[in-house]
Amino acid sequence: DKRVFEMYLNTMKLTEDDLRGKKILDIGSYSDAQFVNYCLEHKITNDIFAVDRNSFISQDNHNDEVQWRDKVAYEAYKKRKVTSPAKQRYARGLAEELPFKEKSFDLIIVRAALTNPDQNLDAAISQIVSLLKSGGEARIGPFLPYHFSVQVRQIIGVLENMTEFIEFKWEDTFRTEDHPDVVRKILVIKKKM
Repeated sequence: DKRVFEMYLNTMKLTEDDLRGKKILDIGSYSDAQFVNYCLEHKITNDIFAVDRNSFISQDNHNDEVQWRDKVAYEAYKKRKVTSPAKQRYARGLAEELPFKEKSFDLIIVRAALTNPDQNLDAAISQIVSLLKSGGEARIGPFLPYHFSVQVRQIIGVLENMTEFIEFKWEDTFRTEDHPDVVRKILVIKKKM
């Protein structure tokens, strides 16, 4: 869980203090919601929720038909403590149709969840912005240079039509050892007061 938590912080250019006391939504949390679980277990925030298109997976409801390429990863997965408080804060859903009231969240993290080509990006971005409180922030990414395609241009087009009540910018986030020349970016959307 700690490794996933630190990966989220690094990828989304956040610190633990950025999370403290905030109401947070993690869209695309994967089916075990490790980031949410870590925040709850370490009392970083008690007001955090997870949404993913897949059902929540725990040891007691794991489908053995799932194909695992790596037996070590499968065994680690089985041992992971996913019968945690995160299970009660997990909703199955899509970014386009989130089950929360408008103006509910201080921070929305969308990590690698807007990449499905069948996704209605207009609806997803509109939904994310509607869930932000005044002064709230959404962080979406990471995007690689080759992601700056039709999808990203579509997201930017939606955001440019919302500039009366949001601000947005791109931030460089990290490089990897295997590709030090490739900078990943995140999109930061801030709802105006």
